[in-house]
Parts: sequence; C-alpha cells; structure tokens
Amino acid sequence: MFKFSRLKFLKSLDILQEDNPILKKHYPVMHKEILERVLAFQKKTFKNNIDMVDCTIGTGAHSSILLENVKNLKILGLDIDERMIKNLPQNIIAKQDNFINFYKHKTLSDTKYFDIIFADLGYNINQVYDESYGLSYKKNSVLDMRYSQSIQYTAADLLNNRSQQELREIFHNYGNIHKANQLAKIIIDNRQKEKFERANQIIDILNELSMGDQIMKTFQALRIAVNQEINNLNLFLEKVQSQQIVDKQLILIITFHSLEAEAVQKFIMKFKKQFSIKIIKPSEDEIKENPRSRSAQLFEIINKSI
Repeated sequence: MFKFSRLKFLKSLDILQEDNPILKKHYPVMHKEILERVLAFQKKTFKNNIDMVDCTIGTGAHSSILLENVKNLKILGLDIDERMIKNLPQNIIAKQDNFINFYKHKTLSDTKYFDIIFADLGYNINQVYDESYGLSYKKNSVLDMRYSQSIQYTAADLLNNRSQQELREIFHNYGNIHKANQLAKIIIDNRQKEKFERANQIIDILNELSMGDQIMKTFQALRIAVNQEINNLNLFLEKVQSQQIVDKQLILIITFHSLEAEAVQKFIMKFKKQFSIKIIKPSEDEIKENPRSRSAQLFEIINKSI
C-alpha cells in the first residue's frame, strides 16, 4: 500500500500558493486516491515515462501534487477558463480549450495516445467566491454562470429569451426543482416588466414561492444549461470511447452530482467486460476537512489485463 506523505502534499500546495492567491481556499478532492492510482498504474505497466492529460486543470492542484510525487510524469493541462490558465504555476504546461477537445492535442512526448486521461468535473470554489468569475449567486451578482467568456450566452440571456417550456425543462432536468413550471411562468411574467440581470431577482422569486431551500439547485440548473455541462460530458466520453481506451491506459473521472455520475455510469457499462471499473468515494476524514467533497465520486477505468 502506498503511504501518502501529507508533508509532500502540503509542500505541493505551498508551491501553488506562491504568487497565486486564487488557490488558497480550493481543495483538490480525493488527491490521495488519485495519486495512489497513478503510482499503481506506473508500477503495473512498467512505463518509464507517462503522458497524462488533465482535461480540467483549473488551478493545477491535482497536477501539481502528481508532478511532485510521480517520477517521469508529463502532464498537459486543458481548461476552458482562460483566467485559470493564467494563474497556473510555471512548471505546468497548459492550453485553453474545452475538455471535449483533449484528443486534438499531442502528448508532451509526441506519442499518439495519452497514458492517463483525467477529468475533475467540479468547479473551483473561488469561481463562486469571486464575483468577477460570474458563477457567484450572491444577491447583487450578475447573472452570468459562464465558465469562460468565450461561451455565447449567459444565465440572463436564458432567463430573458427562453420559452416557459424550455425554462421548466432546465429547472426540472438540471436542478430537480419541484415547482419548475411555476417558477418558469413567474420568470416569463416578470421579464415583461424588467429584464433579468442580477441574482437577487431570481432569489426574490424563489423566496416568494417558499423555495428558499432550492436557491443553490436553481443556480446549479442555470450553470449546467449555460455551459452545456451534461452535453459536453457526453461528447467527452464519446471521444474517450473513440480512442478505444487502448491497452495500458488509465481513465480517471471525478463527478459531483447525480447527472454527471449517471452519464459516466452509462458510458462504463459499455466496457464492463473488458475493463476493470472502480467507483471510489472520499474518506470520512476528507469529508470532515472538506465537506464539499461529500458528493464526489471517483471513477477509475483501466484495462483488465493490467
């Protein structure tokens, strides 16, 4: 059993936090489990050099820990958020791109396939705390919800232009909102008087409907719709499948809510005879230290021959 060095982990975060204040509140979920699996993969495959793509590199927390602890590992990072790329440590090579396009990029060793494909589907917590990122739903926040300025439309655009049926489906399908149709109807009525621009306009409606406990789910639904998260996840999985998950390749995906987990589970069912599939949940200690990790699931997909 690999013994994880917490001292090394803290050192890795210290390196990241130098001149990089954005990471100070962010905690890389299941970092220990990720590291254990990468080291085990390296040992079992006898690979001297490993090429990995971190499809959602964010501030580089997971990748920095891996680079600190795994010998001869090369990581190419991708992130749709150009602001995240700008804040990465200098030792991480990254490009701005949607994670669905990982297959278009060459490995750092110029080989055909990546040995490890990693995707953390969660957002960086600072994207919510920092209102300039557009994911915040504090009362005076702008109704944006985009991961990147390159995304065509905002949450305000959805609320001001989509039909009642479309809004109902967004709230029902992506947030499991129990009064989805009623919420959609009031939004349609209210936008005739005043365009939606700020988060408090939605929060006020939810409070009027005695739905204050569904504020987070409502904004989750808007975020998923704006960024086409489930559609993009399915496209990503299709591209992973088109790579045929070659021998001696490791796939690691972290999900955070049931819609993501369901999409990944449907994908892995296609490979259950050929591949070893494990679903790992965070330890009790991690949940205590980082409550946000409670809903996380790590999917490990690896060829049974390894």
